[in-house]
Amino acid sequence: MDTKIVNNLERRLGLDLNGDGFIGGE
Repeated sequence: MDTKIVNNLERRLGLDLNGDGFIGGE
């Protein structure tokens, strides 16, 4: 999955989906 999409979802959901330790990336 594209990290931009993942980070966008993380911010909306408030969850760390890809397990990188950041919500919305870094």
